[in-house]
Formats: sequence, structure tokens, C-alpha cells
Amino acid sequence: MSDWVETRLGDIADTASGGTPDRKNPNYYGGTIRWVKSGELEDSFILETDEQLTTEGLKNSSAKIFPDGTLLMAMYGATVGKTAILKIPAATNQAVCAIFPRNGSASTDFVRYALIHQRPEMLKQRYGGAQPNISQQIIRNLIIPVPPLSEQQKIAVVLGLVQRAIEQQERLIALTTELKKALLHKLFTEGLRGEPQKQTETGPVPESWNVLALGDVATIERGKFGHRPRNHPRFYGGSTPFVQTGDVSNCDGKIRTFSQTLNEQGVGISKVFPAGTILITIAANIGFSGILEFDSACPDSLIGLTPNHQISAEFLQYYLSTQQPEMDRLAPRGTQKNINIQFLKPWPIRIPAMEEQDEIVEYLNAVDAKLQSAAKKRRTLEDLFRTLLHHLMTAQVRVDDLDVDSVLADVDA
Repeated sequence: MSDWVETRLGDIADTASGGTPDRKNPNYYGGTIRWVKSGELEDSFILETDEQLTTEGLKNSSAKIFPDGTLLMAMYGATVGKTAILKIPAATNQAVCAIFPRNGSASTDFVRYALIHQRPEMLKQRYGGAQPNISQQIIRNLIIPVPPLSEQQKIAVVLGLVQRAIEQQERLIALTTELKKALLHKLFTEGLRGEPQKQTETGPVPESWNVLALGDVATIERGKFGHRPRNHPRFYGGSTPFVQTGDVSNCDGKIRTFSQTLNEQGVGISKVFPAGTILITIAANIGFSGILEFDSACPDSLIGLTPNHQISAEFLQYYLSTQQPEMDRLAPRGTQKNINIQFLKPWPIRIPAMEEQDEIVEYLNAVDAKLQSAAKKRRTLEDLFRTLLHHLMTAQVRVDDLDVDSVLADVDA
């Protein structure tokens, strides 16, 4: 690392920020000048903006147009410390810092990755109240390690390859998620047999399908936890999984993980549902569901559904996943939104013959398999990016010693 130097960012780059025209003047907004706000710095590149300014709006504020290729950093809000590179000329508001590495001193892409590496350190210097922020001075005073320009460029190329691979998986996940949403609607509206449709209380369905109440096709039981406060430590730390609402609302239709366990005392005041039970959330997060893949105790904020011979658990789970927004919309609103067994019992369920249920499940399982594969690959790539970022930015690994194609091939394997 003898050819690296540690330096203030301000010694190798200049900074600037933008501004916000008067919000009360409608003549300042709705023009053609793209305008970046801090909340938009979520992706690697800025290709478009949520709002545009007029020429008059630009003139009557401290906003200024930055060129394509400018490195931006959010200085305020949920995205504070995040970075992106402009792929279009655009102005920014005052909560976005533009960073201009000086010619011959630093590569823009390298500086961006150095800032990603240093973000945890920078966030320690935030100040303010509910929405902490950082200043241009904090950014300029940040110490970053700087190798020769040729090595900076190579490091940026390597990290860029991995980051683009991550973004490719993210696009695949987004597209597949949209495909699944469209497929769910089509399958539960039209079925697979091309049948004429009939009108029902839930809308059009194939003629051979029935619409029955949830209480007629499944046993509905509420979870239990007979002690308040629920978090008393004497009930926890045993060997029995204790699935809660967050475990269900964050699952992908299959409940594979849990964050807490109960001991014998805890199990004694709770209710254990067997693997294969569909759990549905009834408090705070309303109507999210998933199939248990292990026996688990559950609190009274969850309801367990055991389908009868008329419907398969997987088919019912997929159908319930389409009903969550409507359940949430119709949930009674008191101090906290919640639903109960009486709310769920009459809920209408669309039901084809078992053979068609199985075929629909097979289609949807195939889509879920693609989603799971892409999500797993994304996680692997994200781990690889974090490792490479740390090792390359600390010179524990030199970029010339790295076989990137081999590393990425291992991810694909």
C-alpha cells in the first residue's frame, strides 16, 4: 500500500449543492429542467427525475444544472450518505451535494465506491433531530485512501461489474414480481380451461368454479399468548419456534424462518400449529399469509387456517395473497386496525376442481422458484460486493491479483 495516500476528499474534489425554488410559485415547476432531490438517490445512476423546473424557477433559486457524469450524495433524510451518478444534465435541491473530482487526482467512479465504503463512518457525524443530516464540510473532511489513478480505474471497473450484476438480478426480480401479479389475476379470474365465465359476488369466475366462504373450506383457529406484557423473558429461549406477525408479513408465501423461540412455560400459554398450517396476520399488518414449514407456537395476532378436502393449502395461500389489500382496506379501524375470526369466516374464496387447483399451483410455484433463485443470487452478489469493496479499498487485495471472471463464474455456479 506504499503507493496509496490517505487524503481529505476536499483535497482531490470540489463540492457544490443546489436549491429549491419557491414552492408557492407554480411558474417555477413543470418545465423541462430535471431536478434531483435527496430521496431519489437510491440507485447507482440517475436516469430521470420526479420533478422538473422551469427556466424561471432555476433563475429564481440557488439551483444550478450539473452535467452528465456528476457524482451526487444525499445530505438529508432517509438516503443520507447515499450516492449516485447523473446520467443526464440536472439540477439538484440543497439536500444533494455534487462532487467533482479534480482532473488527474481521482476517478469519479472510484470516489463513489470510496464514499460507499466510508458511509458508516460518515453517518457517525450526522447532526440534527428526527431527520439527521450531513454538511458539505463533513463530506470534504472525509479521509479516503487513494491509489494511483490507473489502479482507481481498475478498482472501479471490478466493483462496477459486480454492482451491475446485482442490478440485473434486481431488474429480474422486479419483472418476475410483476409477471406473478398479472398471472395471479389471470389465473384466479379466468382459470386454465378457457371456460365461459359467470358473475359472482367476487366478480367473474369460470362457470365450473364455486365461491365458498373461508369458514366452509378451512378450520379457523386463533393463536394464543396468555400473558401481558408479551415480552416477559421467562417465556423465551426454548426450543419451540414462535412465529409472529413480522415473520409472516415478510415471508414469500412460505414461512421458513422465525426470530424467537419459547420454552416450556411459553408453550404452555401459547398455541402450537403444525407444519402445513396457513398463518394469516390480523393485527397491525393485516391479511398477510404464509404456509408454516415447521411446527410453531403463535400469538393471538395470528390466525391458523387448516384447509379441508375441498381446497389445497398452496392454492388457498396463493388466493389469499391476492386478497391482502382488500382485507386491509376493510379492516375495522380503532386504536389499531385488526380483524378476527368473524371477519374471516365469510370471506369468499374462489375454488376450482382439485385437478385445476394443482395445475394453477404448479404454474405459480415455477414463478416463485425463479424469484427465489434470483433473490439468492442477489444476496450472494451483495455479499461479494461488500467483501470486495472492503478488501480493495483497504488494499488487502490488489486489483491486479484478482480474477473477476472466475469470481463471477462462482456466483453463477
